[in-house]
Amino acid sequence: MGILKYAVTNGVTGETKSWEKEAKTAHRTFRATVKEDLASYPESADKIAINIEGEESEKQLYLKKASDYLAKLTGGKIAPVVTKPSETAKPSEKAPEKLPNFEIANKKVIEARDAGTLTALEAIVMDWILDVGFYAEYTFSDIEVGDIASGLEWDINVIKGVVGSLCNKNYLYVDNVDGIKIVYAKNRAYRLDDKVETKYPEAIPGNEYYNSIFE
Repeated sequence: MGILKYAVTNGVTGETKSWEKEAKTAHRTFRATVKEDLASYPESADKIAINIEGEESEKQLYLKKASDYLAKLTGGKIAPVVTKPSETAKPSEKAPEKLPNFEIANKKVIEARDAGTLTALEAIVMDWILDVGFYAEYTFSDIEVGDIASGLEWDINVIKGVVGSLCNKNYLYVDNVDGIKIVYAKNRAYRLDDKVETKYPEAIPGNEYYNSIFE
């Protein structure tokens, strides 16, 4: 049994998850991934794009398995999107969905997007937080998810998903302050600011002011 490379894109959040494993193990990871996505974003049931790369006959077999599993999860009411390799964006490419009209200011954010570390939507949200949302000292924030959605003029449910993904990637965290959920940055996010050396030296390992608590 060969190795298969999976890429699963959620059209609601814009996030692409990819992995390369032995065929059966890769399919088990696929099942767990889409089950989790559908539990968090049930509206994405007809917006999940699957790409599998590998030996042709094995690839077709597991594309069918993936399609059948999605149909089972959705009760067969919604047809899943199963794509050919040429039709699915790689994690390092911009998502094919429409994106907020926002020009990224920080080169480090663009580099992270182009390297596939951040999705296109994650990069936009991250840059908005750094360049527009933050205006005070290190670790201070008064940003809510609704502020990001309003600033980017984008659907708040999509922004919630993107913020959740950035939290999972250890860029952000959300804390409840007097009943209000505030979005905070961790050091990994501050280091995406092109002026991190002067604005947030506490986020740089080795700096005399470095604060490891927010790693």
